[in-house]
Amino acid sequence: MSNRVIRLQNSRRSPPAPDSISREECLAAWDAVSDLVPDWSAEIQEDPIGRGLCLYIIPPDAEDEAGPMLILYKMGSMFALDQFRWDRYDDLGEFAGIEYAVRAIQTVLRGTVAIRELHHTVH
Repeated sequence: MSNRVIRLQNSRRSPPAPDSISREECLAAWDAVSDLVPDWSAEIQEDPIGRGLCLYIIPPDAEDEAGPMLILYKMGSMFALDQFRWDRYDDLGEFAGIEYAVRAIQTVLRGTVAIRELHHTVH
């Protein structure tokens, strides 16, 4: 498992919704992608609109130029992935299992890393 730090923010004392993503699923997802973006961070938070727990994968200093903030959560039995970047919130898809959601996160992050590397090469 990764040595990266994940911050857990818990504003309520009640347990998450039964169909919520679990802390273990959040940790496993972060562990599977953290080596792609070692300067990024992750937070597990309660969703402000009541969907249970969410995993937030956050670029350094929450800078849009570094990449999108990714939000992973569960809706019923499906895992949902959204992104927030340039003041825009987009739905990236719903996935039948955590492994499919992790692959989608890896795809987004690999693209982000490739664009950053290209940008640094040009400048």
